[in-house]
Amino acid sequence: MAENINLSFSHKVKEELALQFGNARHCQIAELAAYLNMCGEIACFCENFCLKIHTENFYVAKKCFTLLQNAFNIRLDISVHS
Repeated sequence: MAENINLSFSHKVKEELALQFGNARHCQIAELAAYLNMCGEIACFCENFCLKIHTENFYVAKKCFTLLQNAFNIRLDISVHS
């Protein structure tokens, strides 16, 4: 039972952090680096680099997407696997 409480608390903390945005670009890059360290991976497919973010939390995925767009102004393709 305690495991479910911790998971729920962790989910709530990630959700709350995902709703906070820093305006400075260096803050956005630092936050993105933290997410990538936690749940990210860089892969190479046919001479193209791919950034994979593995998370079960919708808010974390959305935050990473938003940070990449805001900090680097790049085109993103999203794929969701269940």
